[in-house]
Amino acid sequence: MFLQAQPLNQALPNSTTLWEVLWAGETITDVFVIMTLIFGALMFYCFFEKYFFLKRISGKSSNFLANIADCIHDNRIESAQDLCIRTPTPESRMVSEGLSRIEKSVAEITTAVKNQKELDVFQIKKNMFRFDTTPFVAIVLGLLGSGVSLVNILLSGSQFLQ
Repeated sequence: MFLQAQPLNQALPNSTTLWEVLWAGETITDVFVIMTLIFGALMFYCFFEKYFFLKRISGKSSNFLANIADCIHDNRIESAQDLCIRTPTPESRMVSEGLSRIEKSVAEITTAVKNQKELDVFQIKKNMFRFDTTPFVAIVLGLLGSGVSLVNILLSGSQFLQ
């Protein structure tokens, strides 16, 4: 009785959209909005790039090591090396390094496998700095843009008082 609700199909007379709010500021605030959106898109790109990279290298064949063991037991070291080359996983690269030094000492084989492991870990961690810096820069730009917008609002409000 006291509250007269408007029909649902009518829009409120002074409602604003998110698009209007984003671009209602001056040029400097629009620059901050654009930069924040760019950094957000870059973050999504980095995430999906690393996700698909990890998915690609993690695909291992269920019987890879069994096939390598069969080749070694049959003294077919060359075919085991070929199998390692055809399988693009970190596991196969480490086994390949070990197989290439099969005639040498255990310490040298262990060192070669550890070095290959370090190379694979480095390749996986490559470009991870983007995950650290991009969200930080986006947050700082958002805060800076909010501060600039607040100063602009306060300055425009002080002009009305004069």
